[in-house]
Amino acid sequence: MFTVGLMVSDELSLVPFSVDIIVQDVNRLPTAEFIVQQLTDIGATVMVRLDSAGSFDPEDDPSVLNYIWTVDAVVACDGNQVACGAIEIPLNFGTHTIMVRVTDLGGLFDEATKQVTIDPALLAVFDTGKVEVKFGGMSTRIKVDGDIGLPFGVDFHALAAQATVTVDLAGLNLVTVPSATPVLFEVKGKE
Repeated sequence: MFTVGLMVSDELSLVPFSVDIIVQDVNRLPTAEFIVQQLTDIGATVMVRLDSAGSFDPEDDPSVLNYIWTVDAVVACDGNQVACGAIEIPLNFGTHTIMVRVTDLGGLFDEATKQVTIDPALLAVFDTGKVEVKFGGMSTRIKVDGDIGLPFGVDFHALAAQATVTVDLAGLNLVTVPSATPVLFEVKGKE
């Protein structure tokens, strides 16, 4: 608040006069920003951390802001900074639309939206138990027995597996099967 003094005069006298002027800050929009961090990549779903640490309001402390997170248009969290400033949620593999809305005490809000693709882990393990090479005539046959470790929930048949196989003996390359040559994978047993 400011007080402004003013002297008013006419031809007869001077009369002091004061006016109080109150200047208030204008409420400005908050800014919504967030990061997405994939915490895991193995399992039927993965854990993802959504963090609005970059969000702010020019007039208010972030602790008084309200945060609403939606994932694919479904509310995942609605609350203050403690409850919803940063959350961890499970997501299925695939592409998701994630949005955070940050609202200040005056009711003004800002939104940030991102498209996020959650991918499963790459093949984690290729453990070779036995390699068998047969040479004969015009064709060479290579048979590799072993285990491929896949992320839980990933269908073996949905993979477009590719491989390059080389066989070296005493430092001499005997066979190279480039990735352009079909390599057949088959499931054995119950796994």
